[in-house]
Amino acid sequence: LEDVDNKSLELKLVSDGTQRLNYVAGLYWYDGRFDERVFSRAADLTDFPATLAPDRVETENSAAFASVSYALTDRLNASAELRYQREKITNTGGQGAARRELGATTNAWLPRVIVDFKATPDLMIYGVYSEGNKPQQFNANIAGLPQAQRDYIETTFGVGIALDEETLKNYEIGVKSAWLDRRATVNLAAFLMQWDDQVTRRQVFRSPTDLTQYNVVDNAGSTEIKGLELEVVLALAEGLTLDAAYGYMDPKYDVYLFRDPVTNVVRNVADQARFLNVPKNSLHVGAEYNLHFSVGQFSA
Repeated sequence: LEDVDNKSLELKLVSDGTQRLNYVAGLYWYDGRFDERVFSRAADLTDFPATLAPDRVETENSAAFASVSYALTDRLNASAELRYQREKITNTGGQGAARRELGATTNAWLPRVIVDFKATPDLMIYGVYSEGNKPQQFNANIAGLPQAQRDYIETTFGVGIALDEETLKNYEIGVKSAWLDRRATVNLAAFLMQWDDQVTRRQVFRSPTDLTQYNVVDNAGSTEIKGLELEVVLALAEGLTLDAAYGYMDPKYDVYLFRDPVTNVVRNVADQARFLNVPKNSLHVGAEYNLHFSVGQFSA
């Protein structure tokens, strides 16, 4: 059984947008709770628990943000944004005397800078630099193990309960354009992402005699991702639109750390590690037709 409770609040101060200098400033607060109860029952239903404390994840995020944009010329614009956020995560699980609580707070400064140039009324060239993060998380399943097994996993495989924050730097350049009296739009973007302290899934053993693999996560990787995205939308006739999108993505590990359980030596196996379920090429083609009536519209 799952139970979710989310609350959020945002306050903004926004300029009227009529000047060369415009700004946005604000505060943000979020409080979320996710409860999960897993029941096990015998065939005669006799062991259905009357009370069962839920596994709980609580998240509190408070942030302050501001952005300033300035029209350097009639065609050249620049904007800078900065967000400071503090995210506290509490993970509680287990039953009775084995119930444990894990907590961590991640503080982050996240900037973004955008420059765009309108070469013509129908052609804009832009560049973006931004940073992002994923707050610290846990191997909550390890926390529920006996101390001897936790020590063995950490000593042998280098995996502990708490993980580090993941960070991402993104560089993007692109073109947005309109053609054929704005009946067609063509957007092209190229990007480079640098992903550090990447959390990856691993399998470990809980003791020297344990033959069952145990799933955990670890800050094992750093990745460079290069990509390209092309989007085309064409209005062929009134109500009829065609669209197509092509994506190219080339992710490569710069670092993928692996601790040899036999020698206890940590090695970088980035040249052998591979991304799963990430297609290098993707393509989408679609069509939409809208027919309007006095009482509504038909879409297909």
